Amino acid sequence: MKTKNISIIIISLFLFFGIKKVNGQEAPTEVYLVHGMEGAFSSLSRFYHYYNTPGNLKNMNVIEVEYSSRNGIKSSAEDLDIRLRFSKPNAFIIAHSMGGVNARRLWVDSKKKGEQRFGRLITLSSPHKGALICNKILDGSLSTFLRESYLKATAGPATEPLLATIIFSTPMLLDFKYYFFENDEVPKIFNFFIGKFVYKTINALIQTFFGKRTNDFITDQGIQFTGSEKTAQDLAEGSDALKELENLEKQYPLDIPKIAIYGDEDDPSVLRLISSSLYSDKLNKENIQQLQENPDDEKVVNWFNNITGICSSQQRYCQIMKFGGLLSYALYSYKEARWKESADFFNNDFNEGASKLLGLYRTERFSTEYCPPIPPNKKLPAMKSATVGTNCTIQYYYKLVKQPNDGLLNKDVQTAIPGIKNEYIIKAEKINHEQMKHHIYVAKILDNIFNGGKGDKFRID
Repeated sequence: MKTKNISIIIISLFLFFGIKKVNGQEAPTEVYLVHGMEGAFSSLSRFYHYYNTPGNLKNMNVIEVEYSSRNGIKSSAEDLDIRLRFSKPNAFIIAHSMGGVNARRLWVDSKKKGEQRFGRLITLSSPHKGALICNKILDGSLSTFLRESYLKATAGPATEPLLATIIFSTPMLLDFKYYFFENDEVPKIFNFFIGKFVYKTINALIQTFFGKRTNDFITDQGIQFTGSEKTAQDLAEGSDALKELENLEKQYPLDIPKIAIYGDEDDPSVLRLISSSLYSDKLNKENIQQLQENPDDEKVVNWFNNITGICSSQQRYCQIMKFGGLLSYALYSYKEARWKESADFFNNDFNEGASKLLGLYRTERFSTEYCPPIPPNKKLPAMKSATVGTNCTIQYYYKLVKQPNDGLLNKDVQTAIPGIKNEYIIKAEKINHEQMKHHIYVAKILDNIFNGGKGDKFRID
């Protein structure tokens, strides 16, 4: 009788916690798709449809998760916890952007309660160290940068009569609308904030004469992009929320299989991200079931190149005209300088300035060995640099070097999951922050992982 009771208990527990096989096959592995900041469950829908397409179908149950990310990391994790309350301990989470940070917070919060919501984690372009852009939104640096950008962009056209300025600028604006604004309808392009800033900030700057109202407007738009001021504060580099998470992870370490996939976009990476973000609105109106294969990151780059050509042509014209006399020399020298400022802005200054603002550069130390010839019987003068041998010295200098980045976050930020090993850090080449949500190349990386390319712990049979 005792044996029978024990058998019943064992069978009951087995049924309660899940049967390993169904009809002779392994039970499907749960895979939760977790969106990022201000996203929706449809943000990763293309992966959902990809893995439910005949030929791509694996033994997995793919679930799109809808939750709120508007009230900071802790609140987001709590909402995420509700959505995953019935998940299995060996489930996968594939999380984009802020979703990766929220998943880490979910881990420690569930572990504190003696529970486990998932057993494997893959993050896509997640700001594990925080997103520097949030710092810049909050301290006003973004506002200053965009105001200065506007002045540089319009420096050349502003030297011309009003009619010429309108003729010069209208084709560019129409071209911009043609590519990105269907039927002149401003799309919802808050997937990446700068896209909307390009359109709305110019109008705000004109209307407010670059005053305080404009600063407030840009800051407000940035906070709307993050969802709330609380979210912006939590995701800022060095925030109290991130420090709290790091301390909790020391008590409840993320000791499960984990992978960080980071984007490594080509230059100019910021412009390519803006282009993808603008294009994503049109993309989402197309077949949502198909992953993107063609590049969408060239349009703004080409637009900037076209404007650079126009500004350079005007600059060369002024170079010729300034030799028409003393008055012409003064007038056209001024115009030439202003057109050059606009040309430089569109050619490189905007992307480089934005890259520095976003922390996509880092300072590195370099050294050169210098061995000056020494006349006979003459003593080498003392130098502050380290001395090498008898006559040579090492001279150090510092240089800004661009890091691998996805147009918004650098590699170090995207891969800073505590305890992750280098072998589980994967580069998504030529992929930016926006493309990470819907590009076929990312799906191929995931395929390789699920097929055992990173070991059996990630394999889905």
